[in-house]
Amino acid sequence: GASRVQTYLGLLFLSHRGQIRLRQDELFGDLWIQDPAAVTGSDEAVAD
Repeated sequence: GASRVQTYLGLLFLSHRGQIRLRQDELFGDLWIQDPAAVTGSDEAVAD
């Protein structure tokens, strides 16, 4: 399996290309991954 660093670098690459959106509300907080096509006018993410 991929290491955490490899996964993180892959996410940064996809974000840079505009294929995903990344959001982190606070330093060392949860990293939210969003599909840019699925994001509506509201910029809120909901987690259970």
